[in-house]
Amino acid sequence: MSRIYVSADIGGVACISATNEVDMTKQAEYAPFREQMTAEVAAACRGAFAAGAEAVFVKDAHWTGRNLDPHRLSAPPGKTLRLIRGWSGHPFAMVQGIDESFRAAAFIGYHAAAGRAGNPLAH
Repeated sequence: MSRIYVSADIGGVACISATNEVDMTKQAEYAPFREQMTAEVAAACRGAFAAGAEAVFVKDAHWTGRNLDPHRLSAPPGKTLRLIRGWSGHPFAMVQGIDESFRAAAFIGYHAAAGRAGNPLAH
């Protein structure tokens, strides 16, 4: 079985430019970027399935781990999509559940590291 792992953050999705846009407590600014994060992850999943993946595992890896809209993520008939939400204390945290059985991994919405150029939310 061909399995693909997707880990998703929000700080690097398209058009992000301010901390309020990734802050759940600022719903007016956060909501459009939650939608963008979900759209980008959904597109990555569709691409993985189109490329032959039989199963896609998605880890919501921003803040509470409850940012992606699960109702907008789906698998084609006969395929599997698993969404890992929240935090379990797993030692791999943002890639909880990944192991050698995955054929590839994709990182959606990740931002630059602290002190690096190229992303306004580097931290």
